Amino acid sequence: MKKALAVGLILIMALTFSTAALASETVSVPLGGFTWVNNDNQKGWRTNGMDDVATNLPWEVFSAAQGLTFTVNKMPEGDNIALVFQGDGTPGWPWAQMEVLISTVFTENEAGDGGRFTFNFSNHPDWNAIKGGSIGKFLIGYWGDGSGNIDTLGIVSASLFGVPASVAEDAGVATGAVTFVALAAAVLAISGGGAVIVSRKLKK
Repeated sequence: MKKALAVGLILIMALTFSTAALASETVSVPLGGFTWVNNDNQKGWRTNGMDDVATNLPWEVFSAAQGLTFTVNKMPEGDNIALVFQGDGTPGWPWAQMEVLISTVFTENEAGDGGRFTFNFSNHPDWNAIKGGSIGKFLIGYWGDGSGNIDTLGIVSASLFGVPASVAEDAGVATGAVTFVALAAAVLAISGGGAVIVSRKLKK
C-alpha cells in the first residue's frame, strides 16, 4: 500500500513538473533582414503595419519577447551600442534610447572572430510602456570606432528570444530551437543585460 502511494505521488509530481515545463516553454523567432533603416548607423525592424509597411513580425510576438540577440562575424569596435524603441505605447512616440557598453551585452566566440550580442528588453527603461502599446519598431545604433556602421558590424542572424511558444504558434511565425525560461535566464545572466549609459544621443 505504501509502495503504491509512493508511486502515485511520484507520478503526480512528474505530471506537475511536465505541466509547468510546458507552460514555461519559449521559442526564438528569427527576424530576417532589416525592415527599418533610419541611416547607416541605425537599422532595425518594424512590427507589421508600422509606418504602413507590411512585415513578418506581429506585434503580439514582439511585445511578448524577452529580448533581442544577434550574431556577428567580426569583433565590434568602439565602446558603445544602443537599442532604440519607438511605439504608440509611449505618448508622443519619443526616441526611446538605451545606450550600453558593448562589453556588457557581447559574448566573444571561441575563435575570437565574432560573437553574440544579447539585449534583455526588461533592462530598457521604456520597455514596459512600449510593450503596452499596439504597434512599434526597434533598432540597433552602432558607430564602431567612429567610422563604422551597422554593416561593418557583420550581423549574420538576429532573433527575438523568450517568446512564449503559444504566442508564436497563434501568430503563425517561424521559430528557432525551443528553449526554456531557465535557459533564457542563464543567457541574460551571462550577458549582464546591459549597464545603461547616456553619454551620447544618436540622431534620428
